[in-house]
Amino acid sequence: METLEHRLFWCKNLKILWKRDGIWSLVEDKRNCTIPDLLLCVYRNVSKELFELVGVTLWNIWYQRNMKVHGGDWCDLSAPFLTRLSSMSKSITLPITQQLSHRIPYCAPSHLN
Repeated sequence: METLEHRLFWCKNLKILWKRDGIWSLVEDKRNCTIPDLLLCVYRNVSKELFELVGVTLWNIWYQRNMKVHGGDWCDLSAPFLTRLSSMSKSITLPITQQLSHRIPYCAPSHLN
């Protein structure tokens, strides 16, 4: 059975994203933790703006997964949020406007393929 944790953090395609954002180093040794525990860990170790970006990223991951599983066209509904966040905080070093500009393909755990 695929877990929520896999869908949002451990999928090999997502690992690349989380590494790029510096989040992976915070969660990589927490595979037995629940989503609330993972989020709390991230919350305690990043800026408010980056934590908000993590939330938007997680939402987009879930949205893409649902589009893949249930069919339908994908669209990025987070663009207005990311533009606003980018203008609010010049201290973030991430390329926020490009953060979710590419699709990260959903991949089910190997035992479900």
